[in-house]
Amino acid sequence: MKIVLVDDHEIVLEGLKLVLRARPNTEVVGEATDAAQALTCIRAAKPDVVMLDMELPQSNGVLLTRQILQASPDIRIIIFSAHVDPQLVSEAVQEGVSGYLTKVHRNGEIGVALDAVEKGQLYLCAEAATALAQDYRKMAEGKEARLSEREVIVLRTLAEGRSTKEMAADLKVSVKTVETHRSRIMQKLNIHTVAGLTKYAVRHGLSSL
Repeated sequence: MKIVLVDDHEIVLEGLKLVLRARPNTEVVGEATDAAQALTCIRAAKPDVVMLDMELPQSNGVLLTRQILQASPDIRIIIFSAHVDPQLVSEAVQEGVSGYLTKVHRNGEIGVALDAVEKGQLYLCAEAATALAQDYRKMAEGKEARLSEREVIVLRTLAEGRSTKEMAADLKVSVKTVETHRSRIMQKLNIHTVAGLTKYAVRHGLSSL
């Protein structure tokens, strides 16, 4: 099994390589610290599996997963993240990841995950599985909080790529007020990234982007 590692922390890369060296028939064929390096490395190395961090400079694991699988649909991707946000886990699974692990993983869990994805299975650590179940339960029960009319406007303009200053000028309010609206939207929807808010807006017909 050929693996490419993607993480912007050298200590994480070194730790992963140490664990993978002890695994039979496994070879780390490349590593990268950002999305651009990762795409170049993957094209050259042609790995079976890519293990990547959720948080990367100027990108994230969900966006990079989409780019990788568009170019190479057969590559299996395992997210290796310090955080387990229900929205991000859900988005990662929808984009086609094969696994999701926390960086505080259990002894031997990386090997179990690799064995699973090699067989074409989806592997989620306990924390990711719980987060995914919570996200789908919330959607099924329709418990997402209602947004005010002004919050809907802020969400729509945010999804259209408007900056905070531009939104403040359009709405004739202060930048601080726009930031407060955005914070409340994130709390109500339990979505804590702009990418996540944009996807929510598109999914609910608030933006055509």
